[in-house]
Amino acid sequence: MLRSLVGSEMCIRDRISQLPRRCPHRRHRYSWDVFSGHGAPNARQRAKLESINGRAFIQEHNNEARARVDKMIDPASGEPSHAAHSELWVRHLYTYSSDVIMGLVIGLVAWVMHFSYSQLASTRISWVEDQLDNDGSIVHGWLVYMACILVLCSISTLCVLPPFGVAHARSSGIPPLICDLNGTHVPRLLSPKVIMCKMVGAVCSVGSGFACGPEGPIIHLSGGLGRQVIKFLSGQFPLQFGHMTTTEDLRDFTSSGAGCGVSAAFMAPLAGVIFTVEEASSYFSLMHLHKTFISTTTSYFVVWTLNTYVSQTTMIEFSVATGDACSYKYYHLPMFAFVGMLGGCFGAVFNKYVFTLCAWLSLIHI
Repeated sequence: MLRSLVGSEMCIRDRISQLPRRCPHRRHRYSWDVFSGHGAPNARQRAKLESINGRAFIQEHNNEARARVDKMIDPASGEPSHAAHSELWVRHLYTYSSDVIMGLVIGLVAWVMHFSYSQLASTRISWVEDQLDNDGSIVHGWLVYMACILVLCSISTLCVLPPFGVAHARSSGIPPLICDLNGTHVPRLLSPKVIMCKMVGAVCSVGSGFACGPEGPIIHLSGGLGRQVIKFLSGQFPLQFGHMTTTEDLRDFTSSGAGCGVSAAFMAPLAGVIFTVEEASSYFSLMHLHKTFISTTTSYFVVWTLNTYVSQTTMIEFSVATGDACSYKYYHLPMFAFVGMLGGCFGAVFNKYVFTLCAWLSLIHI
C-alpha cells in the first residue's frame, strides 16, 4: 500500500525547492518525481504544487515579456522604435495572410465536394437513362439505379466504421464542433483522418441521392481544415507563422474555418461571420471579426470563381422567379410584421417553459 506524504506546509515547500528538473513532457510544469517512494500527493499537496508552478510560470512569462518590450523601446526617446513598428506590421501581415490561405483552402475543398457529388449524381442518372433508352427495360434501369446507390452507400458506411473510418465522421458534426469550441474537448474531432472520411462520406452520400445535404459536413470539416492549416503553416514556416500556435489561436482558426464552411456551402459570407459570432465562438474580439470576414469572403470568391469559369455551374439549387407578379408590395409589410410578432410570442413562451423546466430539474437534482 502506497504511503501518503504527511507533513506540514513547510515540508511540502522544502520538497518543492529540491526539485532537480522540470518535467520534459510539460513545459513550465515541475515533475512529480520528488514524491517517488512516498505515494501520490493528496489534493492539498497537489493544489499547493499547482499554485507554485503557476507562480513560476507567470514570473518567467513576465520576464520574457519585459525583455521583449525593452527591445521594442528606443532608449533615447522612450517611444516604440521603428524596428518595433516594422516587426508588428510584418506580424499582422502574416496573420491576415494566414486567414486568406485558410479561405482559399476551404473554398477549394468545398468546390471539389460540390463538383464531385454533382458528377456522381449526373453519372448515376445517365446510366439509368441509357438502360431505359436501349431496350426500354424498367427492371434493368432499376437494377443499375440500386447498384449505384448500394456502392456509394457502402463507401459512406466504411468512412464511419473502424478500421477504415472514424466515428466522428458521422452526422453533420456541428454539435460536437460547437461543444469543442465552447470548452468541451472532444478528442480527435478535427484530425486529418476525420476530415478525409467526412469529405468522402459526404460526397458519396449526397451523390447517391439520399435525403441529405453537404452543408453540415462542410461546416464540420471546414473547422478542422482551419485548425490543420494553421498547424501546417506554423510547422513549415515557424519564423512567419510560429506566433499563432497558442490554444486561443487554434480556437479562433477553428471557428473562422467553420464560418468559411457556411460561406462556401450557402454562398453567403456574412452568414458565415454571423454563424461564427453567434454559434461557434464564446470568446470573440474585434480582430477576430476582421479575420473571419476576410476568410469567409475569400472562400466565397474562390467558390464563385471556380463555378463561373471552371464548372460553369452554380451552387444555388433552386431558381427564383422574377417579374412584377413576383415582387413584394408595400401592403405586404403588415403581413410580414404579423408573422414576426407571432414568431416572437411563440419564442417567448418556449423560452419561459424551458427555463421553468430547467429550474425544476435543478431542484430534483438537489
